[in-house]
Amino acid sequence: MNVGRLAALAGASSLLAAVVLPVPFAAAAGGAGDRLFVDNSVACSDNGPATEALPLCTVSAAARTVQPGQTVVVGGWSYSEAVVINRSGTADRPITFTTGTDARTDGSGQAVQGTGNSPAFTVKGATDIVIHGFDVHANASPVVVTDSARVTIDHVRIGRAFGADPEVRVTGTSDHVTVSRSSISSAHTAAIQVDAGVRGTVVSTNYITGSDNGGIVVNGAPGTLVTANTLLDNCGPGIALDGASTGSAVHDDIVTGRASCSSSEPAIRVAPEAAQSSSLDYNLVHPADGHAPYQWNGQSYPGPTELRAATGQGAHDLIGDPRLTGVAGPDQGSPAVDSGEADAPGSLPTDFYGNHPADDPGAANTGTGSGIRDRGAIERQPVSRQQVRTTGEYGPYPRPVTAEATLVQNWPASLTYSFDFGDGTAPTVTTQPTAAHTYARAGTFTTKLTVTTPDGLSYPAVAQNALTVSEPAAPKASFTVKPCTAPYVCGPLSYEFDTTGSTSSWAVDKGRIDFGDGTGTDFTVLDTFRHAFPRPGDYTVTLTFTNHGGEQATTSQRTTVITKPAGFDSYSTQRALDTRQAAYGTPRLGPGQKLTIDLKNQYWPISWDSTAVVVNVTAVNADGPGFLSLGPNDRPRPAESSSLNYVPGTAVPNLVTVPVGNDFKIAVWNSPGGAPVDLVIDIEGEYTPRSTGLFGALPPQRILDSRYGTGIPAGKIDSPCHGFGAGRPTTLKVRGANGIPDDATSVVLNVTVTEPDRDGNLTVGASSSFNTSNLNFAAGQTTSNQVIAKIADDGTVPFCGSGGALNVIADLFGYYGPSGQHLFVATDPTRMLDTRVSPGKLGPDSTLAIGGLPAGATGAVLNVTATEPTAAGFLAVHPGGPALPNISNVNFAAGQTVATHATVPVGGDGTISLYNRNGSTHAIVDSYGYFLHK
Repeated sequence: MNVGRLAALAGASSLLAAVVLPVPFAAAAGGAGDRLFVDNSVACSDNGPATEALPLCTVSAAARTVQPGQTVVVGGWSYSEAVVINRSGTADRPITFTTGTDARTDGSGQAVQGTGNSPAFTVKGATDIVIHGFDVHANASPVVVTDSARVTIDHVRIGRAFGADPEVRVTGTSDHVTVSRSSISSAHTAAIQVDAGVRGTVVSTNYITGSDNGGIVVNGAPGTLVTANTLLDNCGPGIALDGASTGSAVHDDIVTGRASCSSSEPAIRVAPEAAQSSSLDYNLVHPADGHAPYQWNGQSYPGPTELRAATGQGAHDLIGDPRLTGVAGPDQGSPAVDSGEADAPGSLPTDFYGNHPADDPGAANTGTGSGIRDRGAIERQPVSRQQVRTTGEYGPYPRPVTAEATLVQNWPASLTYSFDFGDGTAPTVTTQPTAAHTYARAGTFTTKLTVTTPDGLSYPAVAQNALTVSEPAAPKASFTVKPCTAPYVCGPLSYEFDTTGSTSSWAVDKGRIDFGDGTGTDFTVLDTFRHAFPRPGDYTVTLTFTNHGGEQATTSQRTTVITKPAGFDSYSTQRALDTRQAAYGTPRLGPGQKLTIDLKNQYWPISWDSTAVVVNVTAVNADGPGFLSLGPNDRPRPAESSSLNYVPGTAVPNLVTVPVGNDFKIAVWNSPGGAPVDLVIDIEGEYTPRSTGLFGALPPQRILDSRYGTGIPAGKIDSPCHGFGAGRPTTLKVRGANGIPDDATSVVLNVTVTEPDRDGNLTVGASSSFNTSNLNFAAGQTTSNQVIAKIADDGTVPFCGSGGALNVIADLFGYYGPSGQHLFVATDPTRMLDTRVSPGKLGPDSTLAIGGLPAGATGAVLNVTATEPTAAGFLAVHPGGPALPNISNVNFAAGQTVATHATVPVGGDGTISLYNRNGSTHAIVDSYGYFLHK
C-alpha cells in the first residue's frame, strides 16, 4: 500500500512537493500549566516561567524542571546541547518532549545537535518518557536510553553520526523501550543497537537506509520485538539477534542488502543462543548478490523454503524485490502489498506516516486477519502525493480564488475533496478536484485539503503558500531611510530605503525609487533597497508605484547624505606609496596628473566600513613648484582645495584626512601647472563607525618644548630611530597628563622642528615601521606638521629622527579613545576661507573668525595654508572666543607657501579663530570634515 503523506526524508532520492499534516500526537493531557515551552528564536530565559510569552532557551533547562504529566513543546531554531533526561513520569502521566511536528516528513522538526562527544538526547535512570518529532545529530550516538523503563522514541529523524557509535542505543538495565516510526540513514555502524541486559524492547515501523554495519542489532536482549521495519541497502545483517536474545521476534520486516559491501553477512541473522523461543515470519527479504538471506542457529539458508523445512521458521517469508519507490513505499505489484501479519508482535495500528491499512484491489489478500496489512514500515494507499494549490492574486475583498487538488490515485475509487479555505467558512465538499471561493474579509489564509475514499480513509495536505486578502483602500507610498550597515556590502555613503511600509490593496505591478542623483531602481515587489550616493549632499528621493488595480501612489523625501559618523583607529604607520621605489610600480606625478591608491590592496587594508583615512603625504624631488590635492577617487577633483604645496630642493610633508569613496580608493591630483614630483604616502590610521576611538577635544596647549624644558629636560634632542646610532627615542608621557585620560589610544599634536643640525626627518608616535616619517626638514629649517600620534603601551609618545640634534615643540589639541565624546563626519574637501578673495591679508598680531561649519559641529579637521607672507612667522588655529593659547600650527619663512593639517575644537560661539603672528600673510582654509557629539 502506498503512503499519502509523502515528503523528503534523509536518504531519499527525490523531494515531493506536498506539504502534509503530521499525525496528531497524543501528548500528556492537561491545560496550559501542563506544558513547558522552549523557543530560542524569541526572547527567552532559562530562569523564566516556560510559557509561550517567555519560553525557556534550552531543552536542557526544561529537562531539569519538568514534572510528571507535563509536555515540553520545543520550537525556535536548532539547539546545540546534550540533553540529559533523568526525571521520571508515571504510567498514566508520562513526561513528553515534542516539537509538535514530524521531522521525518516535512523537515520542520527542531534539530538538537549533541555537543562534543555527547549524545543529543540521553535518557538515564528515568521512566515513562516520550521523545517525539526531533531532528537529532551527534558525534556519538545521537539517542541513548540507559537504565530506563517505558521510554518511547517516536517520529524522529537521525542523520549520520560521525563516530563509530550506533544511531540509537538502548543499554544498561533498560526495560520496555520503544523505537518507532523513525527515519535513520547512513549509520557508520548499527542504526539501532539493543545491548545485553535490556528487556522487552520494541523496534517497530522504522525506515532505515544505508547502515554500514547492521541495521537493527540486538545482542543479548531477551524479548525484543523487531516488527514492520523497512531496512534498505545495509551492509552486515539487516537484522541481527545475537547473544541471549531469547523470546524475540522478527516479523513483517522488509530487508534488502547492498551489493558493494565487503562482508558476506546474511540479511537476517539469529544466533544459536538467541534462537531459543524466538520466531521469524512474514518478512520480505532481498539480499545482495552472493549473500545468504538467512542465518539461523549458526546455519545459513538460501531461502525461506529451506529455512522453513529445517527449522519451521519463516513459514510465510518471501524472497524477492520488494519494488519500493523511495520513501513512497511498495509500488504496484510489490509482494509486500496485502501480505502482512495483522497481529504481528509489536505491530502498530498505523504505518510510518500514520496511515491505516488499505485494501489494494489489484493484490491478493494473503496476509493474516483482514489480509490487507502490508509488510514493512509503509502501507500502500489508494491516494498518494496529494497537494493543494490556491490560485488567486493579492487584492482587496471580495477576492475570488480557486483551489486545485493534485494527487496520485493508485487504484480507482470515487474520491471526495474537502477544501477548507481558512477563513472560518464551512469547507467546500465536492467530488471534483477543484473548488471556487470568495474571501469576504481581510486576512492571510491557508487552504487545507482532505481527500477521503469511499471506505473512510482520509489524506490531508496543506497549501505551501498562504494567500493575503487586503482591505479595500487607496494605495499609499511610504519609505524610511537609514545608513546602510551591512558588513562588506555598504560603502561610506550607502543608505537603505525600506518601502515595505507602503500599502496597497492590490499587488504592485511596477514601481521605481529615484534616488535624486540621476539613478534609480525599478521593482515589482516592495522591499528594502540599498544605494550608494556619489557624494555627500541633499537629495530628493522619490518612490512611485502602480498596482494591479491601475492605482498609482507616490511620495518624496529630502534626504541629507553624510558620511557615517566614526571614531578613529590609529595603527603602526604603513607605507602605501613611494614613487621613487620601483616596487610600488607607480611613476612620479606629472603636471595635472592623477594617481589612484587602492586602499584594499595595501599590506594593511582598510576596514570594510572605513569612512576616511589619515595619511602623511610627502612631496620630494620636485622639478619646480606646485600643489597637490587629495580626495575620494570616485568623485571629481576638489575644485578649490589644496592639500600640500611643494617647491624644489626640499621634502615637504603634510598630514591629510581623506574621505574614502564607495570604491575604497583615494586619489592624488597634481596641479595643472605643477612640476613633476615624487610622492611618499604613509597611512596613519582610519575612521570607522565601529571604532571606540572617539575624539576628545582639549584646550589647545603646549605640552613639549625642548628649548625651555617643557615636558622633557631642556636642550636639543638627538634620538635616532630603531636603535641606529647613539641614544634612544625621546619619550613624552601623555596618558594621565594634561587632560589626556588613561584609555587614550592616540593624541593630536602639532609638532614643530626648529634649529636642526642637518637635513633629516622626525617620526612621532609608536610605530614598527623603519621607513616612515612625519616631518622632513633641511638643516636650520623651522617646519611643522600635525600628527595623530599612536600612544605606546607605557603611555608615552616616542620622538625619533635622523636630523641629528634639534629642538622639538608639540602643541596638544585633543586625543582619541573610549573616553572621547565626538565622532568624525568626513566631507569632500571644501574651501572655507581664502583671504586672497576676501577680506585680504592678515596683518601682524591679528585674528580672523571662521564660521560656516554645520550646526552642532564640535570640532573641525582643516588644511590651513599660509601664502605670500611678508615675514617669517606662524599661524595659530584655536577655538573661537577664548584668548590665544601658546601654540602654533603653520610655521613659515618670508615668501614661503606652507600648508598644515589642523584638528581644532569649535568655540562656544560656533567659530574657529585664525591668528597671524608677524608680518602680513594670505591664509587659505579648507575643511575635510567635522566632529559631532556622540
